[in-house]
Amino acid sequence: MKVALTEDEKQIEYANLFYKEAPPLPTNIKIKLKNDPSITLIDSLNVNDLLTDIQLQNEIGYEEIPSGGWLVAMKSEMPHVTGDMIDWWFWWHVQESLRYKIWFPGEHYGNSTAIEDKEYFSSPFTGFKPNTQYPIEKIGHVNAKLFIQFVSPEQFGFDTALFKDNDIATIVCGYVGFSKFNLEHTKMVHIFKQTTNGLTIISRFWLGDRLKLRKLKDNGFLNSFINSSAIKKRIFTKELAYGMAEHCSKEYRNLSRILPDLYKNYGE
Repeated sequence: MKVALTEDEKQIEYANLFYKEAPPLPTNIKIKLKNDPSITLIDSLNVNDLLTDIQLQNEIGYEEIPSGGWLVAMKSEMPHVTGDMIDWWFWWHVQESLRYKIWFPGEHYGNSTAIEDKEYFSSPFTGFKPNTQYPIEKIGHVNAKLFIQFVSPEQFGFDTALFKDNDIATIVCGYVGFSKFNLEHTKMVHIFKQTTNGLTIISRFWLGDRLKLRKLKDNGFLNSFINSSAIKKRIFTKELAYGMAEHCSKEYRNLSRILPDLYKNYGE
């Protein structure tokens, strides 16, 4: 799928950002992902370890989960970016497809919101509210039509009492799935840690953590079959894990490049 701008999108003043390629994958990260991708396997129920364990925060790579699926870890620096900018971005960008396209030119095709969340996105920004978005993007060699159910850190399992002492500026987290089948498959978390000149983003994706058709009972026959190790290993491959790590690094390094000026012009 080739990404292009409509004639109307070309007239928007920040459309020029679409024609600037995202930064390439840094050489050290490319070598790590190719030659030594092993990371520590942590359960998605133990997310608070990511707030306090420096070793976990520094990990980059991917590891196969014994029951099927992969854990992907990425870390990127985001100079001159603040937690307020991140919170605003996840509200602002989904309101217009061009904004999603400039986040990762060539890899992001578009985004939209759930009908029940329209009022939240059409009202002035007052902070995060749980919502569902429908991004279309390329991850590795796969074109994916997804849903992401964004939830509060508390709902995801984080202890917010740990935030201040561990310099946590904000957290973006939720549940990802294939929108066509309403099939949930991945838990995702981005932890934004305050630094002296911006943020560090610490990311984890539990690819294939639990496969379930949301319209059916979790432990019903069909969901139990879909969530089997054999199905997970067929869908979630080593190549997809690599592609997810690469995608995450590039998109957030590019966001770091464009977000401060966008926030200054449209967010403040």
